[in-house]
Amino acid sequence: YPNWFRNLMNGINSNKWKMEPLSVTFPEQTYSRNNVILFFLGIWVLIQICLPLRHFFIPGNVHWTEQGHLYAWHMKLRSKRGKGTYYAQDKKTGQEFSVNPRDYLSSKQYGKLNRDPHLIWQFCKWVKDEYTSKGMDVAVYANVKASLNGRIYQQLIDSTVDIAAQPEPIMPAKWIIPLTTPLQKRLKQNREKVNGEEESN
Repeated sequence: YPNWFRNLMNGINSNKWKMEPLSVTFPEQTYSRNNVILFFLGIWVLIQICLPLRHFFIPGNVHWTEQGHLYAWHMKLRSKRGKGTYYAQDKKTGQEFSVNPRDYLSSKQYGKLNRDPHLIWQFCKWVKDEYTSKGMDVAVYANVKASLNGRIYQQLIDSTVDIAAQPEPIMPAKWIIPLTTPLQKRLKQNREKVNGEEESN
């Protein structure tokens, strides 16, 4: 209420600022407008809460599949490397065309390509569009392997699937191969390598 400060000072200064009680009424239209604002504000808050937590409802390791990784407060929690090859196949003749991503992407784009299935999907769709503009109907395949947090490289993408024909991988995508390589295997190999070097010295 707007008279809260006068009430506070009256308690300190013995009703020096005494005045008639103030009655405040708001028109019905104001209540309706406030309810609409609160409704949309509630939706916005719900989105901000649910969006970062959506990866808990998507099967698989979020650092591997990248599904639900964006806006999930997961920055700087993983190290990931990737390597791969791409080719397009004419659906009519079966002729294959090797595709070098470096011919189309910047160094920064290429550095991120083979680590993220969504980026791989985007690139394959772009390759298909390029061949479509030349009058060719092609399937685009990606043979990509990745290493997560120092693991040995494992297949990330099913190389037998036409990635360009798949829907956008917002929900679980079957062409993303689940992570099965344990972290300990790479660490064990490193220890064996160090031990071997020490024995040889």
